[in-house]
Amino acid sequence: RFNPVLVGSVTMSFAGHILYVSGRYAYVGSVGGSGGMEIFDISTSSPALVSSISSGLLGCAIGGIHVSGRYAYITSQAGSVCVIDISNPSNPVKMSSISVTALSLKVIGRYLYTTTSTALQIYDVSNSSNPVLVSASSLNTGAAALDVLGRYAYVGSPGTLQIFDISNPSSPSQVASSSVNTPNSLVVSGRYLYSAATSANTLQVIDISNPANPMIMSTFSNAPYDILRKIFVSGRY
Repeated sequence: RFNPVLVGSVTMSFAGHILYVSGRYAYVGSVGGSGGMEIFDISTSSPALVSSISSGLLGCAIGGIHVSGRYAYITSQAGSVCVIDISNPSNPVKMSSISVTALSLKVIGRYLYTTTSTALQIYDVSNSSNPVLVSASSLNTGAAALDVLGRYAYVGSPGTLQIFDISNPSSPSQVASSSVNTPNSLVVSGRYLYSAATSANTLQVIDISNPANPMIMSTFSNAPYDILRKIFVSGRY
């Protein structure tokens, strides 16, 4: 389990910086420029290019990718979120664009949750052609990390973890604000939240079984290795 083996690889037409895997497809994006997004079928050890779409055709320079159901949501460093219909992976179609500078994004059911530098914004995206802003809640300046599970949204900002009850999307309420190492990436799994802090180069494990009183259970230093930027959790790893 500590000896990963290369199973397959594929040559891309640009430098890939962003990866999102959903089902049998991998969605790879290039930050900014004209690289755009490429979709690969990864159902075999020989990944195959299914389609490619430039940032020019998308109408937004790619900053991040999130896939939910038949749609891909692409954040732009230029201040927008593009909604792309990927139900036919060989022919992605842009449905709409939301004017928001999204630093992080998550889609659960009919709602899109995103953080700007100062707000948690929730959009109803049940009509992909016309997303509607439902609410905006103030955040500590610089919020950049987000995860959503059940009735709660977890937001990381400089030195702080904020937890919101989003059971009423039109009126979220903050239930906790706790001091942590500045999160750049958050993942919630079961009763624990895992926070990767780039500046401190640490991984913190936080017990959120009581959302009103999150408790840091452990802090792991990744020094002297490369700084932590993203975190993924699968099972016990």
